Amino acid sequence: MTEWKTRLRPETIKRYTEEGYWETDKLLSDYFDAYCKEHPDQVMVVDRDRRVTYAEMAREIDRLSFAFQSLGLGRGDVVSFQLPNWLETMSIYLACKKAGLVCNPIIYIYRAAEIEFILKQAESKVVFIPKVFRGFDFTDMMVELRPKLPALEHIVVIGGDAPEGMTGYDDLLDVGQKAMDSYVQEKVDPNDVSLLLYTSGTTSEPKGVMHTNNTIMWEAKSIRDIWIDRDIYNIMMATPVTHVGGLFTSLEMVPLAGGTAVFQDVWDPEEAMKLIERERCTNMLGSTPFLQGIVLHPKVEEYDLSSLKAFGCGGAPVPPRLIYRANNELGIPSGRVYGLTELSTITFYTIDDPVEKLTHTDGSPVAGVEVRIVDLASGRDLGPGLEGEIWAKAPECFVGYKNPDLNDEAFDGDWFRTGDLGFMDEDGYLTITGRKKEIIIRSGENISVKEVEDMLHTHPAIQEAAVVGMPDPKTGEKACAYIILATGASDLTLEDIVDFVVEKGLAKQKIPERMEIVEDFPRTHSGKIKKNILKEAIARQVESETA
Repeated sequence: MTEWKTRLRPETIKRYTEEGYWETDKLLSDYFDAYCKEHPDQVMVVDRDRRVTYAEMAREIDRLSFAFQSLGLGRGDVVSFQLPNWLETMSIYLACKKAGLVCNPIIYIYRAAEIEFILKQAESKVVFIPKVFRGFDFTDMMVELRPKLPALEHIVVIGGDAPEGMTGYDDLLDVGQKAMDSYVQEKVDPNDVSLLLYTSGTTSEPKGVMHTNNTIMWEAKSIRDIWIDRDIYNIMMATPVTHVGGLFTSLEMVPLAGGTAVFQDVWDPEEAMKLIERERCTNMLGSTPFLQGIVLHPKVEEYDLSSLKAFGCGGAPVPPRLIYRANNELGIPSGRVYGLTELSTITFYTIDDPVEKLTHTDGSPVAGVEVRIVDLASGRDLGPGLEGEIWAKAPECFVGYKNPDLNDEAFDGDWFRTGDLGFMDEDGYLTITGRKKEIIIRSGENISVKEVEDMLHTHPAIQEAAVVGMPDPKTGEKACAYIILATGASDLTLEDIVDFVVEKGLAKQKIPERMEIVEDFPRTHSGKIKKNILKEAIARQVESETA
């Protein structure tokens, strides 16, 4: 049994339990078992040519949880998986829940440096990997890393033969089958740590984020009533399930709501539309590139997407006209959402929101979430329309970082400092304006890059914009705009965008003084733009030009 040190206090448990947010004795596995008993033959997961029912999934979960116990794993031990959107992610996740283990999903694009850091800090005892995916041999990587990971006892390979010293997935299931008679169900507390996610780390090493059974289950419950139809929930899952948004809308929400997850392991917009049409998908969650991929696809009107009742878009800046076009031109009900790995859904949209709120705000706080806008200089709360740092507390807030040294900077009492900037309007809707660390300081004046990006996104020739600071000997920094041209646009100059933002009323000191046109941006697996890479690139370019 592994003990976890968290920030969770008895008074917090008492409050959220009494207010009805947290369970005292019911777990996700209980919801799954109850639904499975009533609907054993309903398809739970669609993965390429594989279709698995609730009853079939239940048998696989049992065999896995029996195998975990047979391997000597106990309550609180960590099981990692670095997998694409395959059905095995569902069985591993739910088997960990059943056995009282901590599940640690890892983004599949990470390589040796990140994997060594995560598995070492997490002290993972088991890791599941593909044999090969998208041309990369994960077993070769683990052969190299294994001597550096003293806690790691078992490497389980999916989708190919396991090399010597590793275990095949089917072989592990056989171990579980043989261990059925000796299995003893662990007593699992809803307030036990059950999930360890690592932030995507666009500017620093990943941070291990600890969630309990209760925090992540309330995350799913909090949007269940405002985002899904209780009668049918078929989630089109192209967002990685190793990212918090993909995880709670599929691995957590599907067994909770009795739905079906339609997995796509490699993003292809047209293939996604085929799946939506074939499987009658009702919901989808993804960052801007996912919604753009569908809305801007030249064949979008050739597919029947009428079953799609909700598309939540967040995780990266969302151009207002993208939401407008999805809703008003294509009939795909869409809205902006806001959350982090630490607090997965702070705000969300509803289908009843006015179009202006859908396109120009990031929604309103979901049930249980409290939000403050705090002045950076004085620490005082700010009123409507005034920009400050977003602080939040909620029943789905994480219970601390794996590295406890990071907690003091992140929290003020129970309030989590998000590091994001924004303002609330008079109606209680939140608008994100940027990151504290993404402010450009030009001649002592602060420039919010989000404000400039939002204005650039209204230009008809611009599909997406990313603004970063570039070094300047006189002003300290100036703004550089990286631009992806809209489909059909062939020519855009710096003078064009300067004239455009001046006409729109942008202050002189905020006007971009350089433009770089690119095919795409470097991104994290969840779609966030890696602005640190853009900033480093333009700094090198400026240095070479002035040398």
